[in-house]
Amino acid sequence: MKIVILLTLIGIAGICYFGVTSGAEGTLSDMVECLNEMTDILETVKDKETATKALPKLQNLAGEMKAASVKMEDRISEVNPEEMQEIIVKYQNTIAEANERFTKEVMRVCSIPGVGMEYMQSFAFSNAGSSGST
Repeated sequence: MKIVILLTLIGIAGICYFGVTSGAEGTLSDMVECLNEMTDILETVKDKETATKALPKLQNLAGEMKAASVKMEDRISEVNPEEMQEIIVKYQNTIAEANERFTKEVMRVCSIPGVGMEYMQSFAFSNAGSSGST
């Protein structure tokens, strides 16, 4: 269960981070879209075979989210408190919905025999330092 929570946090870490960054509205939208793409892919996982097929796409998306999160770290000092609050309010429901959907799929995939937590770790950590295209 700790792994599920960790993976969920990894999946949304970048998104929550962008909600507090000046000029990040477009990036925030991209991050929510990325998380939703990851969830869409997880929804296709029904067994070990479909999990293996989905893994490269999930690794690319995990890498994209990590790269975007790192890039945004440089902008934290530029945060305007009023803009930060506006962005948080504007996107909080969208982020919460994407996170809830992602969490549900993470938990479902972890329960599939032959797939489980090891699979989730393989996409969450194996390519997290690089970015690829979807």
